[in-house]
Amino acid sequence: DVQAYCDVNARRREHLRRGLEELGIYVYPSEAAFVLADFGKPVDGLIEKLKEKGILVRQCMNFEGVNDGCHLRLAVKDEASNQILIDTLREVLLCAEKA
Repeated sequence: DVQAYCDVNARRREHLRRGLEELGIYVYPSEAAFVLADFGKPVDGLIEKLKEKGILVRQCMNFEGVNDGCHLRLAVKDEASNQILIDTLREVLLCAEKA
């Protein structure tokens, strides 16, 4: 039913939010099937690295107020997909720090 789906999505969104925040990424409050994440720096290179790994994300250049090149809209998916996103971001961000 609809309420059960909303409950599952809320748990998945919370897990994704926590994982992103553990990486130092600010996540705006959300009740949607996506989160708006502020990386605090331009994300162009990050988008390319994620794309190379088969992960597509939406940059927010056409979203008024967050069109600074530092924000991404990330879909809340199933637990495994959300964890892959978190793990891949961790890997990409750590590699960028070492470069």
